[in-house]
Amino acid sequence: MQNASYDEKMKHKPEEFIGKMVMTMCPVTARQKDHSNTIFVESLEEGSVGLCVGYARNVIDFLQGENILKIDMNNVVGFANPEVLSGYSFCLTGEIVRWKRPLLIKAIEFLGGSVVKSARKATHILQGDIESSLKLTHAQINDIPVLTKEEFLRLTEDALLIGRDIPWFRP
Repeated sequence: MQNASYDEKMKHKPEEFIGKMVMTMCPVTARQKDHSNTIFVESLEEGSVGLCVGYARNVIDFLQGENILKIDMNNVVGFANPEVLSGYSFCLTGEIVRWKRPLLIKAIEFLGGSVVKSARKATHILQGDIESSLKLTHAQINDIPVLTKEEFLRLTEDALLIGRDIPWFRP
């Protein structure tokens, strides 16, 4: 079954395939042109993130129905426009409340942006709950825009669907 399609795997041994996908947090190989069903699933393990491309509704329904993984819908992110951050290079400083860093980095990258460690290489700084840092000082001196969490969410509001805002979410 190594070369089997996603549908064949789901039909024959869905719990094994989905369980492995969630536990290893590897990208699913199924792809589709319409990215509206693309989601991240954050595992119960701290900082583990998976990217599921395509068939997202089936994956979520199966995981919830079989109790393989309890999904906190507040930690599920869907995407409508995967190019909204094209050309942006973010440097993160401080912690962003409700966003674990690995999930935030994956979301930025999926939306076309990149994340760098040095403020010198960044086009924008994404400021967390930190008032001052060398990165923020460098940004002020070099006129690099600093975005708060709220400004970042406004920038990506047409692309990110979070938790209960995802249209196919059913309580």
